[in-house]
This record gives sequence, C-alpha cells and structure tokens, in this order.
Amino acid sequence: WSNLFKKSYPEINFIDDMDNHDIDMGWSWVGNNPDSRHPNDYRLQPMQKTATDLLGLEYQEIKPKIDIPDLKRNIDGKYVCIAVQSTAQAKYWNNRTGWQEVVDFLKDKGYKVVCIDKHHIFGHEKYGHNVIPAGVIDRTGDIAIDDRIRDIKYADFFIGTGSGLSWLSWAVGTQVVMISGFTKPFCEFQSGNTRIHNNDVCNGW
Repeated sequence: WSNLFKKSYPEINFIDDMDNHDIDMGWSWVGNNPDSRHPNDYRLQPMQKTATDLLGLEYQEIKPKIDIPDLKRNIDGKYVCIAVQSTAQAKYWNNRTGWQEVVDFLKDKGYKVVCIDKHHIFGHEKYGHNVIPAGVIDRTGDIAIDDRIRDIKYADFFIGTGSGLSWLSWAVGTQVVMISGFTKPFCEFQSGNTRIHNNDVCNGW
C-alpha cells in the first residue's frame, strides 16, 4: 500500500519491487529460527512495538499519515461504518445477536449504518457463516482502498474488530470503537479508540 504514503512521507524512498532486496522484518515466534526471532514476546506488547524492536528504536505510538483522496462522499446524511468480518473465528465478536442490536440501536438514533466488509458472508457454518446484519447499507465486495477510505472519512465513527479496517479508520482520523477479546487492549492503538473488552472472560493470548 505504498501509494497511500508516498505524498505524506516524501523523505522516504518506498521500494515496491522486493525481489532484488534482502529485507526481512516481521513477526516470528519467540524460540523459532534465531536468525528471524523477535527479540521480545510480541504477544505481550503493542503491535506497533514489533517494528521499533526490530529496528532498534525507542517505542512510541505514532498514528500514520496517509494520502486521503479528495473524493466526495458516497453516502448522504449522518452514518456509521461497521465491519463485522475477520480472518479467524476467534477474532469475531461471537455474540449471535450483538451486531444486529447495535445496528438497530444506531438506526433508531437516526444513523445510517454502512457495512464495509469485503465479504457479505464469511467463516464457518457453525456460526451461521457470519452474515452481515440486516438493515445496513451493503458496501461489501472487492472495493478499491481509496473508496473504502472515502466511506470511512465521512462517517461519524467506525465500529469493528481488531482488523485492518480499524487501523485504516485510525489513520484516516475517524473515531474507532473496537470490539475485541482476541487481543489484550494494549495490543492495538490507544488514541482515537474506544475499546470494548471484557477481561473477565476468555481473552487475549
């Protein structure tokens, strides 16, 4: 996604073709191959700290600057964006009626609710294939990132799990409400984030 950052960070040389560069920075379990091992147990610290650990920098939370496209809104009136899907069932809000109750509440307050997930239905059949709630404006599909940013930019706030769309909303500057028990609250960004988390039930790592 270097196209999102090039104008905001003109002092950085972004490399789009990695084939001819020996760069390897990412997560690996503590105790794995010593050549790629992370110096700390990254499950017990903020996600952004992974990068500063590997680069030998002092950690501080930094909200990225992104190149927000100058596009008019897709949706008139006041609205909220939601994203209910995730890549693993443990990352979902596994409350069978929770999302529908949230949507119904917001609509009762005069909001339109826009679902910006990639998938309308996703996941394991045991959980009803995780269908998006009824009564939303369905913006699911393989939609360009600039168009996702446009929907998030004009929303009053965004509600989602600990997913990439939550991080994108943070970068855009839209308030995030994060419903996540998969990670501890320290894992994701702290600023601009209202965290819904129950530490008294199975949670985190």
